[in-house]
Amino acid sequence: MPQIVITGIKIDNKPIKQFTSFVLEQKISEHHSFCLVCPTEAIDGTTGVIFNQSKNLIGAPISVLMESLGTSGQMEFLGLVTQVETSKFSGHAGELILSGYSPTILLDHLPHCQSWEEKNIKDIATDLTKAIPKEILSAQLEPVFKDKLPYTVQYKETSWQFLKRICSIHGEWLFYNGEKLVLGSQKSKPVKLQFGNNLSNFRMALEVKASAFKMVAYDYLNNEVYKSNPKNMPSFSGLNDLGKFVFQKSESFYPQDAKFWNNNDLTNKKQLDDFVHTRSAMQNSHMVQMKGQSGHPGLEVGGLVDISGKNVFNLSDESFGEYTVISIIHQCDGQGNYSNEFVAIPSSLKMPPTQKIEEPICEAQSAMVTDNNDEKGLGRVRVKFHWMEGNEKSPWLRVTTPHAGGGKGMFLMPEKGEEVIVGFEGDSPTKPYVIGSVYNGKAKCSFANGGNDVKVLQSNSGNKLVLNDKDQSVLIEDAKGNMLMIDGKGNINITSSESINFTCGESNVELKKDGSVSINGKNLNFGATENLDASGGKKATFFSGQASFSADGGSNDASMSGNNANISGSMETNVSGGSKTTVSATGKVAVQGAIVALN
Repeated sequence: MPQIVITGIKIDNKPIKQFTSFVLEQKISEHHSFCLVCPTEAIDGTTGVIFNQSKNLIGAPISVLMESLGTSGQMEFLGLVTQVETSKFSGHAGELILSGYSPTILLDHLPHCQSWEEKNIKDIATDLTKAIPKEILSAQLEPVFKDKLPYTVQYKETSWQFLKRICSIHGEWLFYNGEKLVLGSQKSKPVKLQFGNNLSNFRMALEVKASAFKMVAYDYLNNEVYKSNPKNMPSFSGLNDLGKFVFQKSESFYPQDAKFWNNNDLTNKKQLDDFVHTRSAMQNSHMVQMKGQSGHPGLEVGGLVDISGKNVFNLSDESFGEYTVISIIHQCDGQGNYSNEFVAIPSSLKMPPTQKIEEPICEAQSAMVTDNNDEKGLGRVRVKFHWMEGNEKSPWLRVTTPHAGGGKGMFLMPEKGEEVIVGFEGDSPTKPYVIGSVYNGKAKCSFANGGNDVKVLQSNSGNKLVLNDKDQSVLIEDAKGNMLMIDGKGNINITSSESINFTCGESNVELKKDGSVSINGKNLNFGATENLDASGGKKATFFSGQASFSADGGSNDASMSGNNANISGSMETNVSGGSKTTVSATGKVAVQGAIVALN
């Protein structure tokens, strides 16, 4: 039943003295919208010029105050005019229709991209609202969930869409109460509504909702698969007696557990447990719902109502419970007749009803590497997407590779400043990973060839492996020009600027740039099926202990020395000197044979 109210409306701080109707729709997690209908002459005067003065009201602030006569309570609303419309019809001077929204509409600008690292919901909400003057939109930011979020991304969303999404994920209340933005629960004194007095009718609905489910998630840091399902939900959700009854009915009505994959970036099982319980509690908030029509202007979204009445059978007082208003439509005409329609849920519920808010789809995109020193040894990098500004950067991202595993795999990390292509697990903006590196106009490939015959692996310092299919050659080369060349024609060339060393156990061969060659080992064997030549341009010397054999290329002298020196031939031994042959000893000289011939 309508109630009489005194209504005061100001636009741009100027009173509107005459109006035909005013409608205000309010709902949690949504912009409030209003429509004010006025006679044209109330604003534009009697000049007959369309939008004579009313055009100046676009973007202007509007304030509405409705006070009830005979009962306490009032409705206050602060908003912004976003549209002015003129309506002409036969036999009438016409009407102006002014419509608009709550100041939260300023958060619903064009889609935007930005990120936060190690910030909580309050920090993020403060950042989102700081550009709006407090005299236009003040905020009460008191979220229940106070943990810091490792990495949060607003991706191609308006600030309002993003704020709704993170509040929905964490079970936070979000609404405009007519005067300020509220994030978190709001404490208020309940408005008393009595059926048959200021409550003309009401309906209470009980509805079963599927509540049994299991959620599965993967934690790559600990290589753990977590599974969780909600427990003790009537208490956790804050269900009243009716809610508990419906919850039990729901469990038997939907006996089969559903199983969901949780794509969030988790680092422990508690995070999954918290998410599961929040989802279930918000789902349970739909089970009991109150709808009514009232004449009390003091009802506000997010506020409390205490509903009572008389028992129709014995006329005793009866309480129908306390509820939180989640949506309301206020209506008032020019004569002051006011009424509203509202929807409410039990005030004992700790979380708002679920809203289906989809996470934005994040497509694969380019980014620049900012860090590749992963202290956890997981081969990860940090990147900066091209839409990031200032100190914004991604978390540590895993890099895809053809082969990976404990004690095995390929380790080829992108360098700082390199361009990479980033994909997203499940298209989620908070689950990026590096697909691979790419060339660009300022970082071109120096090995491109028409036949695609050359395959190259080169490090940042210049070390490289070149596979040439055309020549069938293989080249391994370091930054200083040292190389191993397999030319594909049966030849292998090893080139070094300092030395070449071959070592096997206790055997070693060393070639130095000064021309010296060293061969060392326990035993050295030289063999030739036909000829064995050993030469020294200046001198050739062979040592074994105190024994030696020396050949001097300069003097063409040869000498052999040792404790004992033996010259023997199985058939014949010749010792000769072109000019002179001397055989001497400090002791005895013995010449023996079957026949000894001297001279």
